[in-house]
Amino acid sequence: MKKMIHCKKHTNSKKKKVLYNILFFIALIAFIISAYMLIKILILDPNANKDLNKEIQDVHYSEPSPFEKLLTINSDIKGWIKIDNTPIDYPVLYSDYYLRRDYNKQYTKYGSIFIDNTCKLENNPQNILLHGHHMQDGSMFAKICDFTDLNFYKTTPVFTFDTIYESGIWKIISIYRTNTNSAQGEIFNYLQSEFESDHSDFLEYVYQVKIRSNIDTPVDIAKDDKLVTLSTCSYELPDFRTVLVARKARAGESQEVDTSRARYSDAPLMPDAYYQKYGGSKPNVTSFKDALSKNKINWYKET
Repeated sequence: MKKMIHCKKHTNSKKKKVLYNILFFIALIAFIISAYMLIKILILDPNANKDLNKEIQDVHYSEPSPFEKLLTINSDIKGWIKIDNTPIDYPVLYSDYYLRRDYNKQYTKYGSIFIDNTCKLENNPQNILLHGHHMQDGSMFAKICDFTDLNFYKTTPVFTFDTIYESGIWKIISIYRTNTNSAQGEIFNYLQSEFESDHSDFLEYVYQVKIRSNIDTPVDIAKDDKLVTLSTCSYELPDFRTVLVARKARAGESQEVDTSRARYSDAPLMPDAYYQKYGGSKPNVTSFKDALSKNKINWYKET
C-alpha cells in the first residue's frame, strides 16, 4: 500500500512538472512575441519608414526637375511638403487610397501625406487640403501639434509646399483643434477647398479659422489669397484633429514673418466638449462681416 501511494505521489509530481514546463514555455513564447512586437513598433518600423522616405528624398533633391522623376515612380505624387525643425519632408499623394499605403502603394501603418479626395489640384482650389497620420515616433504629421506652442511656432512660421503645378512659400495663419464627432458639439467644416466667386464665404471661412487659432499670427489675408490646410489626429478628446492653416506668400512679398508680434490668442473657440473636460468659457463669435464692421478684425487686407 505504501508503495502504491508513493507511486501516485511520484506520478502527480511528474504531471505538475510537465504542466509547469508547458506554462513556462507558453509564457516564454508570449514574452518573445511581446518583445519582438515592441522592438518592431519602436525600432524596426520607424527605421524602415525612415529608409523608405530617404529613398524618395534622394530622388527629389537630386533631380533638377524633381517631379519629372517622381512621377515615373508614382503618377499619384502631386506635391512635396517640407517644414523645417520637423521630420516633415515628404511627397504628397492624391486621395485617401494612401491612408495606409506608401508611395510604392505598399501597406504601411504610416500611410502617406495625401490630398483630400474632394480637392482637385487641376481646378486650382483656393484651399488645398492635406492629411497625415500622427505617429508615435514623431513622423508624418505628428509635429503639427507642436505649433500650438508659441515658442515653437516662432522657430518655423513659414514652410515650403510645392505641387506639380506651382511652387510656394506658405505663412502660417492659424493652428487650432477641432472635433469630428457631433456628440462633442457643432462640427466646423474645415475641409473646404473651393469657395463662391464673390469671396464672401472664403473670408467667412478664414474668420472661422482665425477665431479658433491657439496662436494669433501676424500674417494678413486677402480675399484672393490661397491656403493650404494640414490636418492630423489630436488626442485631447476622441476623434479630435489639430489643424494648421497657411497662406501662400504673394508675388513680390517678403517671405519673412515678424514673429515678435505673435502671441497666444486670448480665447480661441474650442468644441463644446473641450470646455466640459478642461473648463473655460466659450467666447462670443458672430461673423466676418459683423466683426469687420466693429473693427474686430486685424488680419484682413483689402485689395
